[in-house]
Amino acid sequence: LFCASGRSFGRTALRTTKEELVGFLKSWARYPLFAKPIAGIGSFGAYLIRACSGDNLILHGGETIAIDDFLAKLDSKQGYLFQTLLAPHPALQQFGNIASTVRVAVIFDRGAPQILHTVWKIPAGENFADNFWRPNNLLASIDPSTGSVVRVVRGYGPKLEELTHH
Repeated sequence: LFCASGRSFGRTALRTTKEELVGFLKSWARYPLFAKPIAGIGSFGAYLIRACSGDNLILHGGETIAIDDFLAKLDSKQGYLFQTLLAPHPALQQFGNIASTVRVAVIFDRGAPQILHTVWKIPAGENFADNFWRPNNLLASIDPSTGSVVRVVRGYGPKLEELTHH
């Protein structure tokens, strides 16, 4: 976790200076890493860092960038979260090698939690994030009582397409 503002996140080690972050990237990080703005939304400003080689980072897609140039791209005021990239469960690897997420929206109705809706965000193609706006990613509606997928779509607006087969 890198943050110039002094925020903390439990007992997670903070890197609050450029030197500390460079040391982390060169010596301590477990690659590949997913990096995203702490206050971000929709994976805007996110990076997938495949490896570190000397003073360079190798990004998703094979691009090599100097660590100093990479750090200059980050918004140090809001901070960045660096996470070791998780692999999907073997049963889900048929859909790709990037982990997907299930989001469950819960509301409190008369003091009791109720599931409002459940969706599965599935990354597709060369995408390293599962956000729905990324081309070809899929969004599946899940029946929360059975865990069954009931509808899958891709695209949005007039380009929304319902899929029956993957």
